[in-house]
Amino acid sequence: MEQSYLNTPLSIHYDYHLMSKLKELGIIESKADLGRLCGKNESYVRCMHSKGYGIHIGSLAVLQFKLLLKRQIEPNQNRLSNLNEAMKAVQQTIDDKCLAQQYADDHAIIKAQKNIRKLF
Repeated sequence: MEQSYLNTPLSIHYDYHLMSKLKELGIIESKADLGRLCGKNESYVRCMHSKGYGIHIGSLAVLQFKLLLKRQIEPNQNRLSNLNEAMKAVQQTIDDKCLAQQYADDHAIIKAQKNIRKLF
């Protein structure tokens, strides 16, 4: 069966939406900051996007974990509120990407089933 992948422009769209939210909250200032928070090097996000790929869900999970660790030691209430909002945004991005991937997988299965029926 043909392997399906999340529509990469859609994945990149989710990434840009997340980046703008994290910038608005003061969590990051650049793609380099986001790459480091994802547990990668500073060129990770830029390179992934230039190749037409989005940030991997595993990297977003690392980002979520790092935000959780920061939240646990943050004494400033405003900053704590921003970290909570950032965690919600990251979780929404993960959920959106997983849902989109499930849709792509389902579509690929239906397409494969139709091709098999044509053979018989």
